[in-house]
Amino acid sequence: MKIKLIVSVAVLFYLLQFNFASAHNLYLSSIIDKGEYGSKDGSVTEAIFRNPYGIAFDKENNLYIVDSKNNMLKKVTDSKVTTVTGKIDLLDEKGLPVGTFKDGTFKDAKFNEPRNIALNFKGEFILTDTNNNLIRLVSSSKITTLAGTGEVGYKDGKNNISKFNKPTGVDIDKNGNIYIADTGNNIIRMISTKLEVATFAGKYVEKGGYLDGDLQTALFNEPSDICIVGDVFYVVDSGNHAIRKIENGQVTTIAGHVFYGETDNEYGVSDDISMDAKYSKFKFPKAITTLTDGTIVIADTWNKKIKYIDTLGNIKEFKILTKLQDGTTQDFGISGPIDIVELNNKLYVSDIWDNCIYVFDIEITNETEQAVDLSRKVLNKGKITDIPVISDETKVLLPVRKFFEQSGAIVTWISETREAVVKIEDNEYRFQVDNDNIKIVNSTMMVGIKYLNEKYKQDIVYDKTSNTIFAY
Repeated sequence: MKIKLIVSVAVLFYLLQFNFASAHNLYLSSIIDKGEYGSKDGSVTEAIFRNPYGIAFDKENNLYIVDSKNNMLKKVTDSKVTTVTGKIDLLDEKGLPVGTFKDGTFKDAKFNEPRNIALNFKGEFILTDTNNNLIRLVSSSKITTLAGTGEVGYKDGKNNISKFNKPTGVDIDKNGNIYIADTGNNIIRMISTKLEVATFAGKYVEKGGYLDGDLQTALFNEPSDICIVGDVFYVVDSGNHAIRKIENGQVTTIAGHVFYGETDNEYGVSDDISMDAKYSKFKFPKAITTLTDGTIVIADTWNKKIKYIDTLGNIKEFKILTKLQDGTTQDFGISGPIDIVELNNKLYVSDIWDNCIYVFDIEITNETEQAVDLSRKVLNKGKITDIPVISDETKVLLPVRKFFEQSGAIVTWISETREAVVKIEDNEYRFQVDNDNIKIVNSTMMVGIKYLNEKYKQDIVYDKTSNTIFAY
């Protein structure tokens, strides 16, 4: 049976143009750690952390590190790591620090597995004291509790009666309001400048969920981080393996293919058949930030990758490299990117499993790629669908997902075998990457027109003179 790709004769109109793509690379610059698990101050090559988490810069560009399992806040100045506040008083039966609670001076204050920090306009840090279920204020000389009672729960109201459940991500808007990714409550909270705590986005449900929509009805599943750019909020919806956007009172999904409630093997692929952000997949992403050019950067933690959404809305992966003495480069692997921040064209990555802070130089190059035909297929009902087509001297290639989905097919990517499964009506067809007739181009699976015609008995004709494709 012929695959029903086109309802009727469809003429494809083209605008031939060049595709200017931005390639983002990360080159290892330095590492802050000694490569061990424990607690020690000292030079950046001697310091030791225990599951470092959030990182941020102060007004003088000193780097602050939330040393989570050590229950400490540390600071990097002049290539030296020092403890700002927090202490180890008790050890458990395994010899690991036990978190506790105390407000007071830097010397006296205590925490319980804090995770993230954000700098306010006064030069103070807002810190999520996660296992104490508190929001703490780090001023010039002391630690105070800004919101929360310390009890696990969900309660809005005045700061001293409010309740949180494993608060993690934190950011501050242009008016000084504080926003918290209240991870265990599956919502985003706001602490106003008047110290009133309110639910900003998400409907409280105990087990989490997934739903786009207005602020009151949207559902999240263990949101872990938040990044505010002007009036736009980006949320890492970790349990849904997605990136959400809050703008004009609406919550939308801008990246990630949500498989809420399904089996683990349905998410977490390292590549996909489309660079469209809505088809991308993550595995428990944890952090998000933006670069000066508007690029959105995501720590895809359980995939051990740093990904980005460019200004055109395409999602790609940073190529992480280290430069060798002979001038060549080789791939460099990271283990658990848990927080990311950019300063002066360097990306700082807190790696919770390597127990270190990686510093990478960011390289962005604009490359003119091969000619791309941005085709529009006009159906008899007037519907218009963009289908980008790549042509070279030997082949004309169509994107598998877009070409088949425009006719109602269901396309699924299987990362283990690097193949796309196309289901249309009662038929199933498989396209496996062979780097000849079927290949990955810019994170998109492309298939040759000649191959489609021969293997699947299609009537697709490419007219080189007019640079037009006709599909019958």
